[in-house]
Amino acid sequence: HRLLLEETLDRLRLRYERRGFAEARVSAVTDWNEERTLVDVEIRVMEGPRRRAGHLIVRGNEDTESDVIRAAAGLVSGEPLSRERLLELQRNLYRLGIFFRVEVDLAPPGDDPEHRDVIVRVVEGKTQRLSYGVGWDTEEGFGGLIGYSHANVAGRAVRFQLDLRHSEKTERYRLLLSRPYNRGGRWPGTASALLFQEEDDRPSFSLEQQGAQLELARTRRQNRLSLFFDYRQNDLTLAPDVVLEDADLPPGQTGRDLMDIQIFSVIPRVVWDRRDDPLEPRRGNQLTLQLQYALPVEEISTENFLKLFGQWVQYVPLGGDQILAGSFRVGGIEPLGSAPVSLAERFFAGGRTSHRAYGRDELGIPGETLDENGRPVGGRGLLLVNLDYRFPVVGNLGGTLFADGGNVWRSYRDANPREMKWGLGIGLRYRSPIGPLRLEWGWKLDREIGESPSEIFVSFGNAF
Repeated sequence: HRLLLEETLDRLRLRYERRGFAEARVSAVTDWNEERTLVDVEIRVMEGPRRRAGHLIVRGNEDTESDVIRAAAGLVSGEPLSRERLLELQRNLYRLGIFFRVEVDLAPPGDDPEHRDVIVRVVEGKTQRLSYGVGWDTEEGFGGLIGYSHANVAGRAVRFQLDLRHSEKTERYRLLLSRPYNRGGRWPGTASALLFQEEDDRPSFSLEQQGAQLELARTRRQNRLSLFFDYRQNDLTLAPDVVLEDADLPPGQTGRDLMDIQIFSVIPRVVWDRRDDPLEPRRGNQLTLQLQYALPVEEISTENFLKLFGQWVQYVPLGGDQILAGSFRVGGIEPLGSAPVSLAERFFAGGRTSHRAYGRDELGIPGETLDENGRPVGGRGLLLVNLDYRFPVVGNLGGTLFADGGNVWRSYRDANPREMKWGLGIGLRYRSPIGPLRLEWGWKLDREIGESPSEIFVSFGNAF
């Protein structure tokens, strides 16, 4: 068939082009038999001259070191040159986030016709940013933030970021340093170091924690592989009416063993992202898998467990700005030693981003993950399902009909879909340039004695 023959020739042309034969001519001659049931195909190729990379010449940089640009571009002298490869060099440099414009061209032919120098012209953008804001939502109350970032410290593409956030319920202070590595490879990476201190007032306890984290990440297109080394010190204070069951405390241990802990963890994470927009996705999907291994280290770490969490999110366009969005989350924790799993590391659910028919952390099973007073004490098993039907109302204002289901179990072995609690709700979404502003009202379908019939949330960003 003529179409199949053309596809074959196109594949050959692309292969030649990738190997540096930009002017290769590929054609075919056919010779049919008399019955036109068999055909001999002769493929003719005129390769033409081959282009290979010479030197990389950098122009236009004022603050950024030239060797940083060369390393980020990833061009190797002598490698085949193609239009696809030149576009890849351009993407590698834009990925640094410090250039307003990047142009990649070939220099005029020199004495060696096979080797061509590559000229990179850059225009540096603004690398320093001051951010600030104030706001209010139903979970954290009034709050504000201030941050400062520099994306090109000392011209080495090193990013410095300082964030200070404070609200009625939380305080967060973060200092981040990150630097790209393997910048010109197929899987460019980033090394990041984070120092943090946080205070969080939860419904059943208050948490103060400080620590450090090192991340080594590799990205390709929208896929990201990360490896975290995380150390933190947690200091918990239980609310006065929270009661811990004996099952939470092995023999010979007291509630203090769940309160003041030190954790050192190794955390691999995989993110497979096919969404069309990270702020307001309309189609595509995203898969996140994370495994946390908390290992005991003498005088450094007291916790020893495995914690697995996974989430699948799917967005389906229905036409006319209507979207069906769904999320499935599952998690489990397996203790590996005699020490109990601290409340700070357990799963909790309920609130604006998990189950919108329940208040923050209030989803659970009475007598197991809710104490005798109905206060949440968390669990080692989690299952959550969310379904949103999002539709336009007028302009940037839209509406939502949603159904949320799930629960938190003492152990992942106890997880039972028949024990999932469900809720239905309605909401309004205002689409802003930096994400949706949401007003949502969820009703409980499996209401326990003493629980409120519904919850109202005002929040910013997507629920999932």
